[in-house]
Parts: sequence; C-alpha cells; structure tokens
Amino acid sequence: MSWSRVFSGRGPVVVGLVIVGLAIAPTTAASAERGPQGSVTTDLAEASLSESARQDLERLLTDWALSIKRRDGGRLVARRPGDFTEAEFRQRGLLIRRKPRRRAPTWQLVQRIVAFGRAETTRELTAGEPRALGDRVEHEHGPIVARYVNRREQLEQQLIVRESPPDEWVGPLVVDLSLEGELIISLVEDRHGEALELRRSGKPADLRHGGLTAEDAKGRALRASMTLVEDPERRLRLVVDDRGAAFPITIGSTWTEVLPVRGERDRGFGPTSVSGDTVLVGDSGATIAGDDVAAAYLLGREGGRWRLLRKLSDGEGEAGCESGCTFGFNVALDGDLAVVGDPRQELAHVYSRDHGGPDRWGAIARLAPSARTHGHFGIVVAVRGGDVAVANWDGSRGSVLTVFSRHVGGPEQWGAVREQRVSGHRVRQLRAGDWSWIDRQTTGWGRGRASSGPGRRGHAGRSTER
Repeated sequence: MSWSRVFSGRGPVVVGLVIVGLAIAPTTAASAERGPQGSVTTDLAEASLSESARQDLERLLTDWALSIKRRDGGRLVARRPGDFTEAEFRQRGLLIRRKPRRRAPTWQLVQRIVAFGRAETTRELTAGEPRALGDRVEHEHGPIVARYVNRREQLEQQLIVRESPPDEWVGPLVVDLSLEGELIISLVEDRHGEALELRRSGKPADLRHGGLTAEDAKGRALRASMTLVEDPERRLRLVVDDRGAAFPITIGSTWTEVLPVRGERDRGFGPTSVSGDTVLVGDSGATIAGDDVAAAYLLGREGGRWRLLRKLSDGEGEAGCESGCTFGFNVALDGDLAVVGDPRQELAHVYSRDHGGPDRWGAIARLAPSARTHGHFGIVVAVRGGDVAVANWDGSRGSVLTVFSRHVGGPEQWGAVREQRVSGHRVRQLRAGDWSWIDRQTTGWGRGRASSGPGRRGHAGRSTER
C-alpha cells in the first residue's frame, strides 16, 4: 500500500488494518541532512542513520519482534513482522491461526506429535509442557523433542528423535503428526520438494508446510518424505530412511504463510523518524512487542548501543489491535517533541522529552480534528520546532492539513494556526520532511500566533492537555 495510491483518489482507502512498513518515496539526501529543521518519516531501511546504526537498530527490533511472548493465561505466542498468522505453543501441540482482520476470515490449525516408530509398528506419545527461550520453544514428547524457532520469514520446526525404535520393529523411521482444523490439506510437489498446502474451500493456499530435511548426529543427510494418512484421523506421516544412521536424528521443516498474489504486507517495521541520536518507531500492528497493543517506541543510542527510552501507547487501555488499532500508524520526531498519529481514533498524540522528569517523554497534548478535518485525522503527522502538522484523508475530498502551535490561547495550550486543503503530493512532501511550501503560504507560522481563517474559529482549543 503506497501513499501515492492513498492520496491519488484512485482505489479504496484502507485504514484500520494491521499495516507495517508503508512504502513511500525515498528520502532525499537534502531531507536526511535537514536534522532539527524538520522530522523525516520513512521506513527503517531508509532511515537517515549510518549503515551500522541502522543495522544494529533493525537487529534489536527484530529480536524483540521474534521473541516468544508469554501472554495472558501463560500462553506462549510467536509472531513475525508483517505476518497475519501467529503460532501458539500448548501442551497438546502447535496451534497456528490467522489473526482476526477486517473483512478477512479467520482459521486455525492444530498440529500434535502423536506417535513414532517404524512403518509397521508405532506407539503413541505423551507431551510435556512447552518451554520458551528467546525466539525458540522446546516441547518434550518422550523420545522426541520438538523445537520451534521463530524466524523473520517462517516458523522453523525441528523434531529431534533421540533414540531408535526397538530393534524388532521393521521398516523406516516414522513420526506421525495429527492435523486438526477446518483447512483443506493437500500434498503437492514443486522445485522445493514435497510440501503440504492448506487452504479454505475454494480459496488459494493460506499456509504451507515444506522444506523437509533429515540428518543424523554425524551431519549425514538422510532421505525423508511425507505422506498423508486419513484413517483413523487426518495425519501427516514423516518417513526417514535411517539405515546406518547415528541417533539423535533431526527432522526439519518450515511453516510459512502464503501471500496472496497481489501482495498484502511489507516485511519492514513501521514508520520511523530520526532526530539526532533518538529514533521513534511506530508499531500500529503490535508486531514488535507482540502484546496486541498498538504502540510507538523511542530509542536512544549511547556508546554505540541502542536502548529503549520509552514505549508510548494511547493511554486509553484499549484491549488490543485485532479490531484495527492504528496508534503508531505514522510518527514524527524533532528535538524534544514526538508526535504519534492514530487515524482510527482521529487523534495526534504529542510527547515532550522532559515532561514528568528527565527523558521521561511524557504526554502533553492530544490534537483532535475540527469538523472540516474529520476523516482519518492523523494519517500523516510531522513536527518542526514547536509546531505540529497533521493531515487527514477524506476519500474523494482529499486532505486537509492542520498546523498546531503551542501557547495558542494560553500557556501550554495547543491551538490550530492554519488549515488548508492540500494535494497528496504536498502531504508526501511533508512526510519526507519538506516544510518549505508551508512556510511560503503561512503568515506568522512557527511563532505561536494564530492566523485568521476557518482553522482558528472554534478549533484552536481542540486539544486535550495531559
């Protein structure tokens, strides 16, 4: 989803979905060098940081996003940036589900490791409690340890068979996995080898299980295959030729979400704004912390290392993002001011570095729309000095830009000093840090004086002080 599409008036405007890493025009060298003159909002890959600083920050955010989270009730949950599926690790097995989204059906699949042995003889297995460490989970099933590793592109599954079945059992090594859920399962083969494809009735594939490998304790590759068994229950049987193999044997495979042909996500993190050694990253999709709460993260770099300064949230105690939270959909940072847009709630939240104490980044205002600017207010935000610019999007009517200044109508009061209808091109310029076109058209802008016109009347006090 690109801003050029959003602001061109062509096609539907999608707001309220879990959208991560929006595509925008590349940041120019001039805007990257602007520094404290105006915030530059981009994605992390294009942030105006040195290559090493950007890589360190991306590595930190990736580690946060991929770590296994213990959720309410002690549930262990894994997510990946940009994916619409999540994995939950239960004693009974691995549960993979499509998270609820607007206008998109949900589904779930439960995989249980139920038996192991040889082709002619197997025995049932019992499961212990799964254990999490960082981005991985281990789950004991008697002679088999299931290990899951949450990677950026997929969920890796390793079944470590620690001992050989009894000598009197005949045939190759087999491990049976039960598959429970409403998805239709088919066995396919392509250039990557055998794989399972899982789909809803009449729909393209939603989930893929493939990349099957097997090796013994000496690192020798073993021949492995998979087959579907429908009686007495739907099972996936993994078959390994273990003749002459040294135990333990590791059987590897991957679970991957299948994207629609048109593409539906970006693998990057959310919108990013840089000011000096401080970075603000929006996370409206709740992928970084994985706790279903939309947020934004302020990080500082000291001595070559990034540290979390503060996690910002809307402060309203909203239960989660699965209904389309958008706090952090767009962010802006300049010096001691940070702004976080929330177009679903039609608010722009303003934070100050030392409000509430040194480096506390306390909330100082919530900027709300006037009747004229109603409609996804906060879809683009920007900040320069003591001034905040907020754009809305109102379908075919386009965008209205509102500029707010501090100390309008009273000490510490935020008020609108200008409203003007603008093109999508102007909004994209603003998002990239180019304020020059506002300067040319705004009298007294940036000095805390309210201008005359529709933006002033009945609107200057439309902010909630914190």
